[in-house]
Amino acid sequence: CECKEVFDSISEENEKISQGLNIMLYNARINEFNHDFNVEDVDILFILRKVINDNKKLLIRHKIFPKIAGETAIVQTDKKWIYFVINQIVINAIKYTVATEKDKKTINLKIEEDTGKIIVSIEDNGIGIPKEDLGRVFNAFFTGKNGRKTSESTGMGMYLSKRICSELGNELYVESEEGQGTTFYIVFYKGKNIFKL
Repeated sequence: CECKEVFDSISEENEKISQGLNIMLYNARINEFNHDFNVEDVDILFILRKVINDNKKLLIRHKIFPKIAGETAIVQTDKKWIYFVINQIVINAIKYTVATEKDKKTINLKIEEDTGKIIVSIEDNGIGIPKEDLGRVFNAFFTGKNGRKTSESTGMGMYLSKRICSELGNELYVESEEGQGTTFYIVFYKGKNIFKL
């Protein structure tokens, strides 16, 4: 029905405005990072589930199937900041998966434990990132060729995510192949004081 389409369209625009405001808020807050974080034991599986749940309307609307693999993993971090990072990556994954022509659209979130570290990977089968853009993904205001295609990119989400991970002592990196998809990795190092105090 036409009313539902209009409602969905308004709802989607509201979500975009909300995401934009959220990025602006976190951009303002990161300069006061040392006064605005609380280190605690955080179940990263809970954060992944919350991010998927908070984005379920978008996922359902665009027929994207998320899958979470891995077990409960406790990391020492700040809950709100790491939520922001994972949420940004998932929002990007949705955006660039919507842009693909593939019949089956997927986002896979995985937790793996290694010696001394926990690795969270977020993989999509979207349009991917061109090789020439890959090294600039975390630059402020960089949107890239495929970012301009979706016309929704601010170029700030990944820049902020990288800065936040750096402040929290996490590693954030990306692998991608144009036309195949993208995987972001967040590495949490165990058993040492990793925070820049």
